[in-house]
Amino acid sequence: MRTFIAIPIPEDILDFLTGVQRAIRKTKIKASWTRRPSMHLTLGFLGDTEKKEIDAIIMAMDSTARALTPFSLSAKGLGVFPGVKKPRVIWCGVKGQVDQLEILKNTLDNHLVKACLAHDIQRFSPHFTLGRFKGAVDPGTLTNLIHAFKYHTSVQCQIPSMVLYKSDLKPSGAVHTPLFETFLSGLPLL
Repeated sequence: MRTFIAIPIPEDILDFLTGVQRAIRKTKIKASWTRRPSMHLTLGFLGDTEKKEIDAIIMAMDSTARALTPFSLSAKGLGVFPGVKKPRVIWCGVKGQVDQLEILKNTLDNHLVKACLAHDIQRFSPHFTLGRFKGAVDPGTLTNLIHAFKYHTSVQCQIPSMVLYKSDLKPSGAVHTPLFETFLSGLPLL
């Protein structure tokens, strides 16, 4: 099964993100928009995972969660990957205690590596994916959108947990099923 670890997005931030999507849709930009139930903040893509590896992943997640406490994040602004000239993804930025988010990501990666779990460790660029473009998009339109949303910010919300998801690719889009959730407690093992 295909798996990944992510932070579930709090409802207030989800409300903000879906509101931004609605506003962008009014510009008639064609994209495959991320559905609300599928929105998350990816920490690590594990890819094809065997059932026997799940226990080791859960242990790595629990070890990480015991080492850290909840922190606050918000969504702010717009951007595109890889750039406005040939954009593929439109996203909202992540603000707030991003340093704590990066510590969570690095700690999780270290625990997964110690458990000999191969996964895709890339430069971490936290973002909330709003959609994927279906074709060419006018760079001027995108630049105007990015500028228009520069200061739009959601409320700050506490991030208390991370989730291991199974991802099933369907013709209608990916379906993410939670397999395990662990809460950041800052309580080491005795």
